[in-house]
Amino acid sequence: MVGILLLQDFIAIFILAFLDFGNIEQANALRVLLAFPVLLVIAYLSTKFILIKLIVSLTPIRNTFFF
Repeated sequence: MVGILLLQDFIAIFILAFLDFGNIEQANALRVLLAFPVLLVIAYLSTKFILIKLIVSLTPIRNTFFF
């Protein structure tokens, strides 16, 4: 769930950055286009290896507080 929200944020930032450059140079366009897949990979890996494990480890604590 959090990964999807991060992905939506990255897509919005990418689109805004791409539209913000009126007359974009080729080097800047390539940098923006290459940054997007890198951000996708970072979002995926951080969700898979950090956020999911953190949520799983905190689930028993949350259940303790509400019962």
